[in-house]
Amino acid sequence: AQYETGDKLKNFESLAMVLVDLKYNGDQFLMSEYFFAQDLIGKKDEDEEQDEDQIRRELEKRKEIVLDFERKKCGQQMMAIYVDIYGNEFRELLKLK
Repeated sequence: AQYETGDKLKNFESLAMVLVDLKYNGDQFLMSEYFFAQDLIGKKDEDEEQDEDQIRRELEKRKEIVLDFERKKCGQQMMAIYVDIYGNEFRELLKLK
């Protein structure tokens, strides 16, 4: 992804949200969970709203983002859709054991 300056972005700094279907049936994506960028950096305090630049700087520092789900809420496979600040999507199919 590229920021408005045309510079390449690294890591997660262009990530805007993650959509998750915990029981993906292989055909239809039915969103069961969603996370905005602010949620992904652990900032859920609504009293202290961060601006986009602060969130992007926090995401830039991340080497990984871990989302935990209760096993009983998950099916045989899950689908995650990562959406960047430009609306681009990357889909990932996760098979559970």
